Parts: sequence; C-alpha cells; structure tokens
Amino acid sequence: MRNNKRGISPLIATVLLIGFTVALAAMVMTWGSGFIKKTTEQTEKGASSTLKCASELGFEITGVTCNPDKSIASIKVDNRGAIDLTALKFRIISAELTTVDDKTEVLEAFGAKTYSGFKPNPNVNKVEAIATVDGGEGEEDIICSQVVEEFTVECPEVAPAL
Repeated sequence: MRNNKRGISPLIATVLLIGFTVALAAMVMTWGSGFIKKTTEQTEKGASSTLKCASELGFEITGVTCNPDKSIASIKVDNRGAIDLTALKFRIISAELTTVDDKTEVLEAFGAKTYSGFKPNPNVNKVEAIATVDGGEGEEDIICSQVVEEFTVECPEVAPAL
C-alpha cells in the first residue's frame, strides 16, 4: 500500500509563519499605539490640572461672622492667586454636624468676596474651603481638592437679652 499524503513544502510553511507573525505584530502595534496615546493624554490632562491648582491657585479665608446660635452668617475669602475661582465648596464643621455649601459666584483673581446664606449648623468650630477653577476652553472646570483652606472659628459668646 502506498501513502500519497503530502504536506506543504518547507518554503511555503516559512512564508505562512512569517505572514502570521507580521499580521500579529501589526495588530499588537495598532492596539498599543492607541493605548499609549490615550494613556499619555490622560496623564497630560491630570498633570496640567494638578499644576494649575498647585502653582496658580492661592486663596485664604480671612474672616467668619457668626449668628447668635454660633452658626455661620458669612465667610470672607481673599483670592491671592492669578486665576479666577469659578466656585467654592465650603465644609462647615461642628461637633454634631458637618454641612456642605456650594457657592458658584466667581471670585476674580486678586479679589475678595463675602459669602452668606449658609445651611444652619450651630456651634461651628471649623470651616474648610475647596476651590474650583476654569479648566480652559472646551474643558470641564477643575476642582482643586488637594488644596484645602482651613479656618478655625471662634464665635463670641452672646449675652442673653434682658
């Protein structure tokens, strides 16, 4: 009995292996270049916003006025940075409760503003503020959560009315 089965020649096998290898390498490079580009853009955007918050942002809570129940009546903020603050998030802390108030009024560079109209929170002992700055044209605003301005509140005792 004669065996007539024949395989492919070594030359054709080599060409097919090289072809598969080139096709696989092209697929990996296409995926890899898109992945690297996406990762680079995300890293660049994150670094840009962090740099903006760290180098250009500078604000301070310069005063707090209290209501008779030792809740916050107003908070004065001084913007000492070279960029506008598009919003401020105030965290008002007492021993019993922490409230958060968002104020979206723009505070211009090197300006000062007094904010009022806060949620009731009696016996406040600390106020924290987090600023939001403009992200640039076509970009979302940047919340600079790594820059927290703190102010210890000392509300004076109010004598009872006679």
